[in-house]
Amino acid sequence: VNAQGGVAGQTLELRTLDDGYEPERCKANTEKFIRDDVFALFGYVGTPTANAVLPIVKEMDVPLVGAFTGAMSLRQPVTPQVFNVRASYDDEAETLVAHFIAKGAKTVAVFYQDDGFGQAVLSGTEKALKKRSMAIAAKGSFQRNTLAIKTGLAAMLDAKPDAVVMVGTYAPLAAFIREARTAGLKSQLATVSFVGTDNLVSDVGAAGERRAQRRNGEDRPLGDPVVDQPEVGPCDPVEEDLDRPRADVRHLWFASRDLCILPPASVAY
Repeated sequence: VNAQGGVAGQTLELRTLDDGYEPERCKANTEKFIRDDVFALFGYVGTPTANAVLPIVKEMDVPLVGAFTGAMSLRQPVTPQVFNVRASYDDEAETLVAHFIAKGAKTVAVFYQDDGFGQAVLSGTEKALKKRSMAIAAKGSFQRNTLAIKTGLAAMLDAKPDAVVMVGTYAPLAAFIREARTAGLKSQLATVSFVGTDNLVSDVGAAGERRAQRRNGEDRPLGDPVVDQPEVGPCDPVEEDLDRPRADVRHLWFASRDLCILPPASVAY
């Protein structure tokens, strides 16, 4: 971009800081960026981190563009400084619940990361079920940045739901899937788009004897994952895979609002 004259005659500079997926570090990084007089904040990863910096963004009137989260807290009420490019978690939960019910599920449970991210998808799932005069059959949770899934798994094993909406990053969810299958849990399992499809499928390995599915119903073997990328708005696809989660969580700074990103689909097992 810079070699072609930049954006509106201005060259771009990329600055990154690692927050480790921790809200307090994210706030400190954001304050540093603002002290350094950046034009915009871009690519923040996660609901708890994005929620943590929302008051700063509003107070300092700095654009926050393309946060990797579908949390409703960044959508309602509307915040002029926030530019969302992904479907909301309410939308994704609605799609997952509709898929489960179409496959014959009568009971749906939620296994979730116990923070703002997990609560956002939990809320979306509750709304989707309430529309159908249903309630969440069971809840199980784990702490962010851990693999402590056994207590949450026990809740799922006790309830034996027809389907489970999983909420978290790929490592704990892969551990949950492996142990759930080993323990004999036969529930349909699905998760929202934040997870990182390729990493999850790879980490699950042979334990995921079911299939990765597109939301449109087409499926392929687990070793051949499918990513369905519906457009968020009228825009051209981006060639680079900018919206896939990164192993090292980073903030990206950029100097243009003219960016369109297509989100990956939810994944079902």
